[in-house]
Amino acid sequence: MKKLILLPLLVFFSLAQAQQDVGGFFHLSLGVSLPEGDFASDAPDNSAAGYANTGLTINALFGHKIHKKFGGFAMLTFAGHPIDHIALSAALNQNASSYQWKAERAFWSVTGFTFGPQLSHNFKKAAVDFRLSAGALNFISPELVIHGTSQASGPPAVYTRKKSQASSLVLGGGLTFKYEIKWGWVILANADFFAAKPEFLEVEQITEIEGQTPDQSFTDFKQEFIMLQFGTGVGYVF
Repeated sequence: MKKLILLPLLVFFSLAQAQQDVGGFFHLSLGVSLPEGDFASDAPDNSAAGYANTGLTINALFGHKIHKKFGGFAMLTFAGHPIDHIALSAALNQNASSYQWKAERAFWSVTGFTFGPQLSHNFKKAAVDFRLSAGALNFISPELVIHGTSQASGPPAVYTRKKSQASSLVLGGGLTFKYEIKWGWVILANADFFAAKPEFLEVEQITEIEGQTPDQSFTDFKQEFIMLQFGTGVGYVF
């Protein structure tokens, strides 16, 4: 008789535990974004150099676990990277013969959506999530304005490369460590990797020398984009 009474209780608690191991979750994190590849290059001979410095990133991740160790997710990403205007000016001045160039400040903007499978390893009050992702990123290359001062008492010059936009398929992966505080709330730390190859087409360039007709041209360039992100934040499991 006791065994018959205990059996339904064991089934109930097993189902309750299984229910806790599946379900939805939401993460929000803020951190740093490290550029690599052409995106970060400041090489004067690299026509696709992005001169991007370390920036800030915000990620919002939504997911659902269909098993205690497996689920899926979708993530919205935003990153802003300042242009290294000092390095850009120095690179231009290496090849400049009659002008001294100085670039204004500018910022890259990267936004996108990725999704994919997730594997989880659960501890008593913590978990580690491993993610693989694919999706699309939108890149906004800022307007570059570079002022030139003549070395031979000539008229000043201004070079402008207009703001441009490109979209690209992105592949990546990520890792999250989260620790439960109370009532389903967690604190978390994560790392993410993104790789893409956006192509910027018909980017307008204008060179203006005081007293002369502006010279207009267009250029294309494809960029090897790599971004590493490290952040901390909070989440909720429901």
